[in-house]
Amino acid sequence: MRRFLLAAFAATAVCLASSVPARSGCQGTNFTFCSKVFHAQAICDDKDRLASISDNHCPVGQTCLFCPSGKDCPLIQPWEPVPIKIVGVEIAVSWGSISYAFAGNNYQPDPMAFMGAGQTHRQQWFPQGLSFEMPAAGTPTAASPHIDLHVSCRKASAKRCFFCLKRKPPPPNVVVLYYTIYYTVP
Repeated sequence: MRRFLLAAFAATAVCLASSVPARSGCQGTNFTFCSKVFHAQAICDDKDRLASISDNHCPVGQTCLFCPSGKDCPLIQPWEPVPIKIVGVEIAVSWGSISYAFAGNNYQPDPMAFMGAGQTHRQQWFPQGLSFEMPAAGTPTAASPHIDLHVSCRKASAKRCFFCLKRKPPPPNVVVLYYTIYYTVP
């Protein structure tokens, strides 16, 4: 009798689990307003550069644009399993000094936010009802949808480190930024 009850309980649990839809909120949660922070850095040489994004690796077996090593790639591809609407962007310089920086999006018109010479922080919220869209991760499209961070800075970048605390500061010809995307999911 005990085995029968355990088997019945297990069968019921499996049926219930298979009928519950997967969570479609932020990264598998029930939240619909989300944020994702990227740690970025760029070499200072007075040119427009795509910042390298830490831990943004090219999927195994794929070749990613502007990323021959496959690690710390500058193009951030969609990461959510559902389409998202980007409603805000934040850029913060934690080391160095920029000539300019802007947050780009190739899926919808670009740029999303802009920072000028010497600025260290910019937060841009889009008016209610307006957003930049990104498709779900793995959605086949003609162009590879991505967001990115363009940066230009001078070689003699100022030595200023707001978030280094216990980490060794980067070399003086590098600028380090935090790039935050605020978005909603359906």
